Amino acid sequence: MHPYGQISIIVGLVLIVVLLSFLVALPSRDVILPVVNWQIAFSGPWFLGIVLAATIYLGIDALVHSYPPTYHAGLPYTLSYWPLPGLLTLAAIPTLHSLQSPLLWIGSTALLAFLLAAILIAQYHALFPGTRLYRMSRWLLALLSYLLAFALFHSIRASGAPVLLRVLAAGAVSSALALEVLRQKSEQIRRTWGYALIVGLLVSQMAWVFTYWPLRDLMATFALFWPFYLLTSALHQYLGDQLTRGVVAEFLLLGLFGFAALWFVVL
Repeated sequence: MHPYGQISIIVGLVLIVVLLSFLVALPSRDVILPVVNWQIAFSGPWFLGIVLAATIYLGIDALVHSYPPTYHAGLPYTLSYWPLPGLLTLAAIPTLHSLQSPLLWIGSTALLAFLLAAILIAQYHALFPGTRLYRMSRWLLALLSYLLAFALFHSIRASGAPVLLRVLAAGAVSSALALEVLRQKSEQIRRTWGYALIVGLLVSQMAWVFTYWPLRDLMATFALFWPFYLLTSALHQYLGDQLTRGVVAEFLLLGLFGFAALWFVVL
């Protein structure tokens, strides 16, 4: 089957299931973590998001293996394609079910389907370095990764969850989306995972520090997003052998500007 046919099946399945989910009452379940005694409520939309996100990975795995040079790629490489479409779906389903108007349901679901199709098509073309659409596809994937990271950081901050859980969630989101931004060839995937984990560790440490700062709303989100953006952008230049003194100076200036703005807000 042509890859575009595979993509249409994945997106169509998500679209149909999401639209049908508006017609039925989805059950919820509370889960208590025994060690820390946290009670987590898994609503029906959250559970549906988890199932659809897992289903998307199966489609991505088939899509990546349809390209001959990555036909024998292992799990670490194919899994690096999942965070962007998977986290988008996982976060979007509960948000869609919180809308009250049927017109908003339909319009937002259509937007989700469009974004999923754009991501999967871009990921497919990103398999072909040196082609006309390669650079455009990588640029689009990086842009959407940063937009999704900002939205998820904001949601984590506003969730009201315990501090430790918010810190761990920020680190997990950072590592996951860093995989999309930093991914190179399949032969370099172990190094990509290593740097992505470092990004997640550093962002989680900064998230812990910023919990003691009097930051609110968008500034609190910016405080998490800015180091994530700087770290992944600098590492992307390094992995592509494009990290020059000028680029390092640019990122240092951006970092100083961003944290000076945060310091000004705190004062």
